[in-house]
Amino acid sequence: MHVKPAWWAGALCASLWWMGMARAEETSGEAVAQEDVPPDVPDEIAIGENSDAAGEKSISIGVWSRAGGIGSLAFGYNAMADADGALAFGSDSAAMGALSLAFGQGSVASDAGGIAVGGHAQALGLYGVAIGQEAIATNPLSIALGYRSLNNAIGSVTIGAHSTATGMDATAVGYGSKATGLGATAFGSGSFSEGFESVAVGVGSYGVRQGTAIGAFTSAGDLSVAIGAQAWASIVATSVGAMSVATLSGTAVGNSSRAMKERTSAFGMHANANEERTSAFGAYSRVYNYAGTTLGAFAQVHADNAVAIGMGSYATRANTVSFGSTETYTAYDGSVHGPILRQLVNVAAGTEANDVVIKAQLDSAIASITGQVDGGLGGFQSTLDGLHGRMGALEAAFGQMPETPKGPDVGSGAGLALGAGSSAVADAVAIGAGAVAGEAGTVSVGAAGSESRVVHVDDARAATDAVNLRQMQATQAATLNEARAYTDQWAQGLTQRFTEVEKRLDHQDTRIDQMGAMSAAMMSMSINAAQSRTDRGRLAAGAGWQGGENALSVGYARNIGDRISLSLGGAFSNDESSAGIGFGIDL
Repeated sequence: MHVKPAWWAGALCASLWWMGMARAEETSGEAVAQEDVPPDVPDEIAIGENSDAAGEKSISIGVWSRAGGIGSLAFGYNAMADADGALAFGSDSAAMGALSLAFGQGSVASDAGGIAVGGHAQALGLYGVAIGQEAIATNPLSIALGYRSLNNAIGSVTIGAHSTATGMDATAVGYGSKATGLGATAFGSGSFSEGFESVAVGVGSYGVRQGTAIGAFTSAGDLSVAIGAQAWASIVATSVGAMSVATLSGTAVGNSSRAMKERTSAFGMHANANEERTSAFGAYSRVYNYAGTTLGAFAQVHADNAVAIGMGSYATRANTVSFGSTETYTAYDGSVHGPILRQLVNVAAGTEANDVVIKAQLDSAIASITGQVDGGLGGFQSTLDGLHGRMGALEAAFGQMPETPKGPDVGSGAGLALGAGSSAVADAVAIGAGAVAGEAGTVSVGAAGSESRVVHVDDARAATDAVNLRQMQATQAATLNEARAYTDQWAQGLTQRFTEVEKRLDHQDTRIDQMGAMSAAMMSMSINAAQSRTDRGRLAAGAGWQGGENALSVGYARNIGDRISLSLGGAFSNDESSAGIGFGIDL
């Protein structure tokens, strides 16, 4: 039933006054007063051209509006409330689920309990809520609040313009925020929580699977935590502090701290652990080598497995512990440190071979050694006295000894000559009977025609040492082996080049045979194609062979008029091909 548009105002007032207890019937244009309506008339109201109040106790107001459910209300052009208790307000609005609400132009609440408020807002799931211009909540129990916010998963929540939640039970709050993983949470403009149970809180923050990023433009990878503006944590890493960085399995705590390699730790402002398995504790401390450790502000390690303890300490030798510095150096912030030396105090006495010895132990050891030396010196003096007496007796005995026999013959010359008849010039040595050393700076063990061998000579070590026969033979063998290896390598390369040339020649022979076979095939085809006697021309084929290669040719020819002829064709042989076209004119 409907009332013509001229009765809009009167019928609407009557409807509101009687809370839907009056019905507007189609009339000829006269107003219908309440006292003229029979008490048994149904409680449906339809106002507007082609409006339809089809549901019991429903109200449909607007051209082409429809209220199809019990107690439903459709208000606006083409508005539709097609379920029990549904409410649709606005042109082209649609409340399709029981107890649903669509409020705004083009708004849609398609399932039970859904609420869509705003132009073109859509609540498409059971008990879904979409509030805002073009907001969309597509799944059950989802909530989308804000201009063009998109909620595309069960139980998820989006709040803010252009916010998006596509993971189940995800939450995205803030302009352009995104929560795409299961149970993910994104808070802040442009925040992005991508993985399972990830958290991103702050403008431009980013969290991956079970990662937590808190702070503006922070980033946390899988199973990582990043807290502080622009903090960055890789996989299974922790970074706390503005602009802190922690890579795989690393930990960085402090403003601008850096844990740059796997399994590293950096604690303190600007602390840097730059190699694997390193630890830097203290502001501006630095570790540059594997497994190094610093403990103290401005401390630095420049060797593997080294440790620097104390402010400004500097370790440059591997496997050592430094408690200071022997030189001056400039730290990262431009401050100058060192030299500084420290004492290691309150240390227990060493008990094992590699324990540190304290000063008390050293003093005791020195005292013991001093006593032993003093006692030893007394005994040594007694021994010297006895030796002196024996030397006197020995000298007396020498005076009573008979004259010794004549020693070996000594040769002549200004040099050193040992042996009967030997001679040596200045700065030369002659050894052996008849040996002659006639050149300065030489050693001779014989003479021309009576040479002698020098035997039992050790291997030479210095550049000017004599070389024995075994050394010389070993050197010759090594040199020969190197020459043979070089020759073999050169010959192998030459053989490979010849092989490549042979392959190229074989390939060229094959191509020549293929070209010959294609030429024969083209010739056979063209002879037959040239004999066309019909207006549609002639299709011809030919085959050719040469040197074990074969080819196929296909062509077409026809006469155009009495004086012109046209032909074209192509030949194929394995991966080679050729084609041609021709025409002729009779003069």
